[in-house]
Amino acid sequence: MTGRGGVDGELLSRTDIALLTGVSRPVVSVWQRRYSDFPPIARQDGGRDLFRANEVADWLRERSLGNNPDAALDVALFALTGGTSTRDHFPAVTALLALRACVGGSLGQDEEELLEAAAEHDRADRFLRREVEALGRRVVGVSGVVDAVVEAARTPVRAVTSLYAARYRLGLGDHVSTAFGGPLLDLVASVVEELLQRSADPVLCDASGSDDLLAHLAARRGDVEPPRVLVPTGNGESLRSLRRRSAAMGWFAADHDGTALPGNAVLVAQFPTPYRPATTDVEIAEAVRALTVGLTGGQRAVVVGPASALCDAAPGAAVHDHRAAALRTGRVRAVVRLPAGSWTVRPRQSLALWVLDAEPHDSVGLADLSASTLAPDVTFDLVSDVLAVIDHLDPLQGRAYRFLRPVRRQDVAPLDDLLRGARSSARFAVNPAAAEALRLDALTERLTRPLPALTLTVDHGEPQVATRVRLGDLVADGTVHVLSGTRFPDVALPGGSTRVLSPADLIGDATAPRRVDRLALVAAVPAVQFTAPGDVVFCTSPAVGAVVDREGLSAVRFPARVLRIGEAASGWLGPEVVAQAVRAGPGRGPWRSWTVPVVPDGQGPHLERALREVRAVRDDLATRLAAADALTAEMLEATTTRAVRFPAEPDEPTDDQEG
Repeated sequence: MTGRGGVDGELLSRTDIALLTGVSRPVVSVWQRRYSDFPPIARQDGGRDLFRANEVADWLRERSLGNNPDAALDVALFALTGGTSTRDHFPAVTALLALRACVGGSLGQDEEELLEAAAEHDRADRFLRREVEALGRRVVGVSGVVDAVVEAARTPVRAVTSLYAARYRLGLGDHVSTAFGGPLLDLVASVVEELLQRSADPVLCDASGSDDLLAHLAARRGDVEPPRVLVPTGNGESLRSLRRRSAAMGWFAADHDGTALPGNAVLVAQFPTPYRPATTDVEIAEAVRALTVGLTGGQRAVVVGPASALCDAAPGAAVHDHRAAALRTGRVRAVVRLPAGSWTVRPRQSLALWVLDAEPHDSVGLADLSASTLAPDVTFDLVSDVLAVIDHLDPLQGRAYRFLRPVRRQDVAPLDDLLRGARSSARFAVNPAAAEALRLDALTERLTRPLPALTLTVDHGEPQVATRVRLGDLVADGTVHVLSGTRFPDVALPGGSTRVLSPADLIGDATAPRRVDRLALVAAVPAVQFTAPGDVVFCTSPAVGAVVDREGLSAVRFPARVLRIGEAASGWLGPEVVAQAVRAGPGRGPWRSWTVPVVPDGQGPHLERALREVRAVRDDLATRLAAADALTAEMLEATTTRAVRFPAEPDEPTDDQEG
């Protein structure tokens, strides 16, 4: 990205525009020739034409061209965050976003009015006043670009979320080192939302300065009336940033000092946080103990932090003592070890989740998800388990737990691995009979539900030998375009909405495609290319695999490649046809020598629709096959451990009769 002229003067080359719109560079040149309203050249640098980013963003928003529906937003964000001056002024940029939320609309272009608005909405200088004033005469220019970003994003919440994703490219220190991935934030937010819904007057209390957690909750709730929000008192930059980000998303927080909190408050705590990025295991265990002991009334709390501090073998006596004190209160309701990879900058370090309830209980639910992934179904079932243990639902009374194993708290050894018992019971312990029966019923339901609709109506024809063409010939004449996969660097990327399709996803070895933040990916891999809807993504090693990317905007990891079919061939060559030809091909030799059948004129769209329906049925059958394997294993274990039994046939004596 070419940085020139500061925040409001960022310039883009044709390559930059192509990257942000998901097209090749020649396409941008075609746009420039074809459309008379294409932004004019702002300047030249070393023979390269450069264009003003704000003008490009406006033009893309009007034209809606390219393969990236968020291109206008991405261009505006690069204009806002591309220069080194923006890194220095990031607090002021977020302050203007917060001020925009305070005034309820556009910031305007009057310097004096902007400064007066900042003073009016932050009289105590808690979160934005000093940051806006620090801009001086630049405040008008920066506010104009901030308005453009919000307009391109279409909602203030989306603008704030996208802007904070740029922190990885800008290297914003503590905000990067303490960031957690999207699936983990989804899990924590889901638990917190369920707890908030149990109160007529919900109160959300940030107990640690959990910047990302609050923002994620605000983004998920959208236009839903926000709860009353309390954040830690203090005037350091990290806490000011938390208040700015919260306000920019429409959540205006009050301060608290940790005492006299409302009796129905739901507390959230993340360790570490930008407020305290270098917290040790002992300090984390101590803070969690204090949080647990301090709960009163109907308060509940959700805590996430390093597994080394919360559930793994205690690194010393101090961690042991703090854990023991917390467990003795009876307020620890669930302890979950989470899969590695949720901590963005430390992907190999595992995190853990604690759920606390002010009402004491003599059992605690334990779960070890080290070997799992936080897929949507895992998150949903884990949240259900957590709510069940909070409601004291006994598995013997018909509550089936998928992950949590309720155990007596006196049986949990705080000095050792807290989850050791959970791991052993997951395989060898006899599950409660009712829980096993419900699990078997659920698996049976998966196997017996109706198949997806499949409508196939055909007429007779005159059989002929099918015409086949080589993939290499289709590529050579431009009918099919080949895009190489991207070689990803060995760096951690934050979670997001952009799918990354790897060979494992194409041959069925992955549970679900990885998802990363698009802006962070573009910053880490400037040459990355994204798929278009209908692209065929395929690989030849470690095995042959191919899928049709119906959504588009996915990144493809090398050695996988993309086959993009030109519009001129849509009548006789479709993506499902190509993908099936690759999957059913010889699987050896150069892929360009593999052949694809030519579909007779007019039959292409009908065949594509039918192949899509058949593929949906096939995917459903694969799910049923997995359920059948699970049902087989469950029946064997449940029957041999006497957790369930099959009823006797009418003429077959029971055990009692035999005795």
